[in-house]
Amino acid sequence: MTDTIHKFDEALRLRDQGNLGGAHDILSQLCKSDAATAAMFAVLGDVLWEMDCLSDAIHTFYRVTEMSPRSEVASLALFHSLFQAGRQDEAFGEMRRFLSIADSTEYETLLSDIQRAE
Repeated sequence: MTDTIHKFDEALRLRDQGNLGGAHDILSQLCKSDAATAAMFAVLGDVLWEMDCLSDAIHTFYRVTEMSPRSEVASLALFHSLFQAGRQDEAFGEMRRFLSIADSTEYETLLSDIQRAE
């Protein structure tokens, strides 16, 4: 387990230094292991999004929301990825899914901003 934690810390360091490819390589391997956590998938999704690999980021964020359905951060990441990919219906479906199980100040603000813009 300490090896997994060490590798995850290394991936975070690489990501923070802008080495997205290096972070991606480590995170991809970690996410294939039995020790994979929602946090590992979430950081992988973030790296994929930063690398402009939207389809892979969306797939990864879906996985995070399956592992941790009440994670507002994961839900918002999925929403924004779907929206950016032009998949607005799915994005709002994710918003509805999350709001059906939890409250979200972020989603409430987002909905308010959208209504003001219309």
